Amino acid sequence: MKINVQTFIETDEDLSVIFKLFNKDMFYYLTKNAPVKPIRYDGDEIGAEIHLQLTIPWKDEWVSVITERVLEDDCCYFVDEGAKLPFNIRTWKHKHIVHKVDRGVIIEDDITFTSTDWFSDRFWWLSFLPQFLARKSQYRKYIKECLK
Repeated sequence: MKINVQTFIETDEDLSVIFKLFNKDMFYYLTKNAPVKPIRYDGDEIGAEIHLQLTIPWKDEWVSVITERVLEDDCCYFVDEGAKLPFNIRTWKHKHIVHKVDRGVIIEDDITFTSTDWFSDRFWWLSFLPQFLARKSQYRKYIKECLK
């Protein structure tokens, strides 16, 4: 299954300034209203781990590892991949991308995941999509506050 959500943010700031905001503070900010409890955030360097506890629809552990990180003039990103995933999710790959565009940046959440069957794929897709759509306003608000 695939989820791709893009958020335009108008800013004159350099791409590197925006990308540096993808840190522990942003992680906690983005998860505060999500059905997860943040446990550990090591950063976005290759090998760093992110630990969450899923709280809905049931309690389960989620561990992702940063497997890739790229910093370029017009695009920066890091990738987290599932190492320990909740019940019946088999694979998880989330690419956090920041693109430089005219008058600002585009933040892109590009997610690919699989589960045990088509029904579970749809269940998880329907569960994840609202959370990532909510990030559109969260990104705008968080970055606006940080750049004041």
